[in-house]
Amino acid sequence: MNYEDFLNEEKAKYRVEIWDKQSPVNGKPAELFKQQPDYYEDGVVLLCYYEGQLAFFQPYHPFRGGPITEEDLPTLIPQWIEVLATPAARQRYEEYLEEQRRMEEEQRVADIEEALANLILGGRL
Repeated sequence: MNYEDFLNEEKAKYRVEIWDKQSPVNGKPAELFKQQPDYYEDGVVLLCYYEGQLAFFQPYHPFRGGPITEEDLPTLIPQWIEVLATPAARQRYEEYLEEQRRMEEEQRVADIEEALANLILGGRL
């Protein structure tokens, strides 16, 4: 596996929706969210789910601040998901590489032990 495989797996855990600005969010009324200082009435509000659970209520552009526009969405959503997924993907990839190194080292030791056993047994026969 390579890093991109891990990144794609992590990105697949995210889903982003556009909030209709009327529906409750996590059982709380929409008006509560509209009163937040970073809420823009004229902007798009995103709901980001991680493994089916709401993880982020995003009323402003996560990279530059200010309102999110419809025009932002085609590039913003994939970029945002990648930024969110990258730390977990990187950690999983590093753990995978470490496990590969550990397995290679175990195999080298086993190969040396086998070679030594063959030398010792070969010398006796």
